[in-house]
Amino acid sequence: MPKSKRAKVVHLTKTDKKGTPAKEALQANVKEALKQYLYIYIFRPQNMRNQTIQGIRTKLKPTSKIFMGKLKVMQVALGKHEEQPLFPSLDQIITRLVGDVGLLFTNEKPEVIQKFFEEYHQFNYPKAGFVATKDMIIPEGPLPDIPPAMEPHIRALGMPTILQKGVINLQGTYKICKQGDVLTPEQAKLVKVFGEKMERSGAVLLCKWHDGVFEEFVKTKTDAMETAQ
Repeated sequence: MPKSKRAKVVHLTKTDKKGTPAKEALQANVKEALKQYLYIYIFRPQNMRNQTIQGIRTKLKPTSKIFMGKLKVMQVALGKHEEQPLFPSLDQIITRLVGDVGLLFTNEKPEVIQKFFEEYHQFNYPKAGFVATKDMIIPEGPLPDIPPAMEPHIRALGMPTILQKGVINLQGTYKICKQGDVLTPEQAKLVKVFGEKMERSGAVLLCKWHDGVFEEFVKTKTDAMETAQ
């Protein structure tokens, strides 16, 4: 007798939870960092891109370790569900590990870390939704720095251009944006065409933990902290 082709019922209790090995590995890494490093910081990215966080990792790698994402998993690794804190005041870090933040473990001196975060930044091309930090006005006339092949592209983005003798010419002064504008996708693309990296990215330190002593640099919203508890 042929086997039935009807779909078999699979009980969810018997399926493997996706991501469990990754979560366990993250917990193990955070617990190991807790033993290995003297200082813990929480930082908040500002307009941060992947290359920015990678730059921070590279600069601090010899003395530090950074964790991003899966904050609830990191909270558990730091002892969220333990009856007593693993270390005095460590619960202050756990309750503030919410929102768009990262966790930094380091053996570097506090003054070095604070100076690094104050000074480290990168400039990137802005994306749609970014608030312009300056006026961008392109005067009428030839645009010799823009490749001729780009003419159809920038014309499609709204600029009144024409190709003459292999050179793009702007037919009339054109304002791409003014300071304070929320950039549209078209404006953001034009800003990039003209090479203006106006988006500043970096990170701000929110708090620090060391040897049972907690110090807060930037006040964390109460409602966010209550969600983490």
